[in-house]
Parts: sequence; C-alpha cells; structure tokens
Amino acid sequence: MKCSICQNEADNRKILLKEMMFGFRDTFEYFECNHCACIQILEIPKDLAKYYPSNYYSYQAAEVPVKRSIIRRIHYNFHAFGRNKLPGSLLALKFKPPLFYNWLKELQAGDPNESILDIGCGNGQLLKRIYRLGFNDLTGIDPFLDRDISYNASLRLLKKDIFEVDGKFDIIMMHHSLEHMDEQNAVIQKASSLLTDGGRMLIRIPIVSRPLMEKYGENVASLDPPRHLFIHSLTSILKLLEDNALTVYKTIYDAELFSILGSEQYAMGISNVNDDRSYIQNPAGSSFTQEDLNRFELQINALNKKGESDSIALYIKK
Repeated sequence: MKCSICQNEADNRKILLKEMMFGFRDTFEYFECNHCACIQILEIPKDLAKYYPSNYYSYQAAEVPVKRSIIRRIHYNFHAFGRNKLPGSLLALKFKPPLFYNWLKELQAGDPNESILDIGCGNGQLLKRIYRLGFNDLTGIDPFLDRDISYNASLRLLKKDIFEVDGKFDIIMMHHSLEHMDEQNAVIQKASSLLTDGGRMLIRIPIVSRPLMEKYGENVASLDPPRHLFIHSLTSILKLLEDNALTVYKTIYDAELFSILGSEQYAMGISNVNDDRSYIQNPAGSSFTQEDLNRFELQINALNKKGESDSIALYIKK
C-alpha cells in the first residue's frame, strides 16, 4: 500500500468501501495514507465501465443551445467585473447569476479571446454556456465522447484524454474529473505543461472531510467507489500541485446538500439510483421531509464555512 502521492508505505490503513450510487453494493479495497491522508483505490477494477451506466449523472446533462447572447455577456461582465453598469445592473435585478459566473470571475476570465480547456467536459454543457457569453476559443476533451464535435471555429469537443492534447491554454478547468483519473502526478504535470505562463487553472474535486468521515464512515457519499480512484486531503492535493510548480491563489469549499443527503441514504442502505426510497430518484417515496433537507443544507453550509466539507474548488496559477 504505497501512496501514489507522497510515496509513504508506513502504517497506511486499509478501508473497505461499497458502491452505493447505483446499488451494486460491490466492495472495493482502498487505503488512507498515514502521511498525506489521501484515500486511494488499491486496484482499479477491470470492469470499470460497469460502474458508469447510461444513467450516470454526467451523461444526463441537459443540452444547451450553441447560440451567442449579448444580454448574457452584459450580465456576466457586470457580475464579474462591474462593466456595462447601467444595463448590467438592470439585468442583475431580474436574473440571478449562475454559479459558473463565479468560477470565471475567480479565473479572471475577462478577455473573450483567451483559450479555455475543459478536461472531462462530458457533453460540453459548461463550454456551451461559456460560448454564449462571447468567448471565442473553447476546447473540451473527454475520452468517453462518441466522436469529435466541432460546432464552429470557437467551440470544439474532442474525444481525447489529457495525454493526447497539444498546444497551450490560458485557462484549464477540471470539474470533478481529476478524481476519476489514474496517474495523478502525470495528469497534473501534463496540465501544467499545457498552461501558458501566467495561466490559471480551476480544479474542483471531492476532498476528505473529517467531520463527515467520523459521522458516516464508509457511507460518505463523496467517496463514491470505484469511480473515485483518489479522494485527496488538502495536504495531498497541495503537495501534488506544488510538486508541479503550481500555486493555489484561492480556495473555496463548495459542497452541496447531496454531501449529507447522499451519506444519510447510504447509511440507511438506500442507493441514490435504482431505489424508490431515494429522495434523489423519487422524492414522494422518500422518508426525508423538507425540514430534514433544510437541516442538511444548514449542516453542509456550516462545514463549508469552517473549511471542513467534502468538496473544494482550487484556483491555481502557474
């Protein structure tokens, strides 16, 4: 049980984790590094595709029209940079800014001609939304795409993994994709090589939460075996970035209601999918009340504020 992140072999603790999202209930061996606290799978299953069925959530994302919107561009510029103050302020009264505006704002994405790469883009819904804001150089990669798709000169989705990509990018994003990849150091090393000097990167990943681990143990939903090959601690992900000459300039804990709702369900033996007792699949058949959901929301928000939740957004510079 040698840690892939810090190479420690001493006193690492084996953990048995059970697949619960789809209710397969297959058991997998993981271990927690005694030095950097990263939780990682011992052996990747040969039939990993089994655990990404057609109803896996990233395959179910709604389609987004590939169409420019001047209104959305004004709204974004006002929210992110205070530009177009009069029309932007009027739009702000009517439209709540979507979450990805905050991601772009923290990435200092003001120049529409900067190149953006989304690693693990799925069906490209995020890049399509960014395209609608007026950005002109957008590339998404995902090895599970059926084929390459070029919508126009500004937006393309490629059936590739990170090691098949060349060129340089001003901004790179990984939205809950890094934890699904083997060879973590090689992935970050390659991502760093793809960044321009002064380029920025956003990595959003699940992270080990001590309070949730103490309460739910193997039932913490964000462990998600065997799809999540690595669940980093803050120590392990910072080491990985520092080893590749990357610096974190902002950290935001951004876990949502599911972190607790999913963990509560797993502790009760309820899978999120393929179970009519699941609130996520069948709210009417669930035993959870609105009061329960409100309480879970308050709990996860409190953990976010303390920096102790199980999801993190890291803003990084080269």
